[in-house]
Amino acid sequence: MVRCIEHDPSLEQCPDYASPAYEQTRQLFATARNLTKEQVVQTLTTSWTADNDNQKAQWTIQQDQERLEREQAEQQVREAERLARLEAKQADEADHLETEHKRPKMKEPDLSGCIGSFFLLNPLRPSPWALKRIKEYGYVPIWYTCDEGCIDAAADLRSPDDDALGFVKADNLVALRPVNSVRALRSAIPDEQLTWHQFKLGHYCFIDLIKQHKWPPSNIQMLANFFSQIQYSMHHSLPNREHTLLIYQATTRREWHEALDRDKGFDLDGINKTRLAAIFASLRQEEHVKAISEVSTCCPLQDRAPITNHISPCNLNPPKTTIILQRNPTQFNTTQRNSTQLGWTFHFPTTSFNLPHSIPIHIALLPSANVQPAKTVPTAQRRRI
Repeated sequence: MVRCIEHDPSLEQCPDYASPAYEQTRQLFATARNLTKEQVVQTLTTSWTADNDNQKAQWTIQQDQERLEREQAEQQVREAERLARLEAKQADEADHLETEHKRPKMKEPDLSGCIGSFFLLNPLRPSPWALKRIKEYGYVPIWYTCDEGCIDAAADLRSPDDDALGFVKADNLVALRPVNSVRALRSAIPDEQLTWHQFKLGHYCFIDLIKQHKWPPSNIQMLANFFSQIQYSMHHSLPNREHTLLIYQATTRREWHEALDRDKGFDLDGINKTRLAAIFASLRQEEHVKAISEVSTCCPLQDRAPITNHISPCNLNPPKTTIILQRNPTQFNTTQRNSTQLGWTFHFPTTSFNLPHSIPIHIALLPSANVQPAKTVPTAQRRRI
């Protein structure tokens, strides 16, 4: 192992071996080696000089080694600092990229385009909820894209609770969003209850919106054809047919969106006449029940007496409803206009009721002794059922 030199040998001076301090040393050397005083001094000086030169060489090597070790240590420190700075820079860049990724991007315009000539002073826009649903390719009622829906949406945006927030789920996290963007309008009208005029105007705006939000072209064309088939159907001019077609449109389109969510979409082309007939029959049944209810409640009884007579029109297969006459009629006439129209007209001293042939009737005539007199109905308030 090389001896570590603590001081620079070049700074040392050769001792004066001819001085009295080294007298004993000179005598020992002279006796041992049979040398003169001058020879001893020369020998000691030469020996020290050789040892000092050797130490100088070792010192130089030692200094070089220490300098190399220091340089290596400094290099390691500098490398560690460089790596730390690099890691910090990479972390900052990653944070910046993540922030930029989350930050809304403003798209750059197409410089080949120009300002349009069409102008609207106060353009109508659907509600934020409807626009959000369209961006998510979800079902949106047509009412939201017609004028009434856009006007209500504008009024709702100016309401006092503009700052109200609601919870929404986004990326498996719960976040707060403005209530206007997470809830439907309270005044919204379902597609089944639209007017025919609202449907005709609203579905054009709906098609324009889904084009703007880049829906698949095939789906846009399918919906456009579907709406066109509904609008120009030869059935819409018949009684109740517009309501039937509106219900057909609403239920079919809603089922179409639900099927797409399950990856089981279907073609909207063509009107399913069986489905349309079922909807029409359901509406007729509702009207039938409503008419029966109105006829049954137009002359309520306080105490019903036993039925004494029955008059029933013939050739009516549906179930009959019973009308109780609360006072003895002074006149009772029936007329049959032709073989296809059967009408019944009941005349009383104070009022009369006209019943269409489509409502089956079961009439019970009660004796006046057991029934309280009916309330007199002025002619202006007489009701046609």
